[in-house]
Amino acid sequence: MTNLLKYLPAWLIAMVAIFAPEKAAICTALVLILIDLVTGVWAAKKRGEAITSNGLKTTIYKIVFYELAICLGFLAQTYLTGTVLPVCNLITSVIGLTEMTSILENLQTINPNISWASLISKFNTTKDNT
Repeated sequence: MTNLLKYLPAWLIAMVAIFAPEKAAICTALVLILIDLVTGVWAAKKRGEAITSNGLKTTIYKIVFYELAICLGFLAQTYLTGTVLPVCNLITSVIGLTEMTSILENLQTINPNISWASLISKFNTTKDNT
C-alpha cells in the first residue's frame, strides 16, 4: 500500500494535466451546482421545509457525477469522436441547462413577484403541461 501511495502525487498531477483543457466547463458546472444549492436552501426556508442531510447528499452526488460526466465526455470527444461530435460540449450544455432551470425555479419561489415562468418553460420542455 505504501508503494502505491508514493505514486499518488504523480497520478494526481497527470489527471490535472489531462483535464486542464476542460477547466472552464468543470468550474462552471461546479459554480452552477453551488448556486443551485444556495438558492435551493433559501427557497426551502421560504416554503418552511426542513433542510435535511438527504438534500445535501444529493448535491454531493451531483457534483461527483456531473464532473465525472464532463470528464468522460472530454475523453470520448478527444480520443474517440474528435470534432465530429462535440460530446463534452453536449454534456456540459445539458448539465448547465438543468442547473439553470433549477436555479430559476428556486428564484421563482424566493421572489414570486418576478415571473421567471416564461424563461423556465423555454428550458423545461420535458414536463407535462396538461
